[in-house]
Amino acid sequence: MTTSTARTRPSTGRLDRLRLRPGLEVLWRSTGELQLGSDPRSAVRLEGLAAHETRWLSSSGDKPLLPAAARAGVDRGRARELVAVLDRAGVTVGPRRSARVTAPGAGAGDAPALGAVHAAHGLAVLERRARRAVLVSGVGRTGAALAQSLAAAGVGTLLLQDARPVLGTDVGVGGLTLADVGRRRDASVAAHVASSSPATCVRTGSAAGSVEPDLVVLVTHRAPDVARATRLVGAGTHHLAVVLEEAGAVVGPLVVPGQGPCLRCVDLHRRDADSRWPTMAVQLRQRYDGAAAPEETVTATTAAALAAGQVLAHLDGVPTTTATATLEVRLPAAVPRVRQWHPHPRCGCHGLEM
Repeated sequence: MTTSTARTRPSTGRLDRLRLRPGLEVLWRSTGELQLGSDPRSAVRLEGLAAHETRWLSSSGDKPLLPAAARAGVDRGRARELVAVLDRAGVTVGPRRSARVTAPGAGAGDAPALGAVHAAHGLAVLERRARRAVLVSGVGRTGAALAQSLAAAGVGTLLLQDARPVLGTDVGVGGLTLADVGRRRDASVAAHVASSSPATCVRTGSAAGSVEPDLVVLVTHRAPDVARATRLVGAGTHHLAVVLEEAGAVVGPLVVPGQGPCLRCVDLHRRDADSRWPTMAVQLRQRYDGAAAPEETVTATTAAALAAGQVLAHLDGVPTTTATATLEVRLPAAVPRVRQWHPHPRCGCHGLEM
């Protein structure tokens, strides 16, 4: 009856209340054959359908399937059989419920895609995100674009830290405009986030430190802030590094203390490969400590998008690539390369009790 690459899940047992997943494409393949969904990872094919069954599924929209089947003249037993198959294939959802989401448009832009890749309804994913807090330290072009993306994706609370002034080179990415030049970065980005995602709670400066974040993103230039990252490991705080390099960027690792490599592990591996790296790293950290350095357009937008994907996957409970790796972006192509890392034997981060 069916051919599917979709996830399989147990039946909900409440078939009378099920409807097709919002945004699901119902496509005609041939006489008596439909495909539900266009993503090959989750698409489901139904074969051997009668004409009135095809019409039923093609026109059900967001209405409960079994009542619509009765109206279309589909035999009740046959309809229940088909709905059970669709339910196990993961292309149905239960009744709508009121959910607090902070994503713009009540999450309508994100929910269909999230429902396609998560076992839960897309709105349920957004509801969970609305209860999460992310701190972004460093909101030049990259951090600003990341903050905007996280707010648009439904993260409920954003904590922004960057007292440096907006530069003319910050304009054009992440919502910053010429009117922001000279103003404090975190305050300017917060104002733009508030205008596009008004349901998002945004705190800046010292107020940002009053909320315990679910994850911290450290955006730095040329070299990671290993000292701060080490303190975060000691505190048990999950964090992601984003380092803007001379002609590229490195996103990761996303550190869950006690699991996978931390930033000090990566730093020690680099020291093993180049004994002069510590000397250069100190110079780079001092040179860019407190300085608002320019961030190239493609690098900033690409790094922000990659970081947003890793942060949201982590918040959603999905395994992240950067749990054991970094994503390296190099101009001019800006195609990310995955570089694997492992805990360094001299770091000791896995000996901490979390």
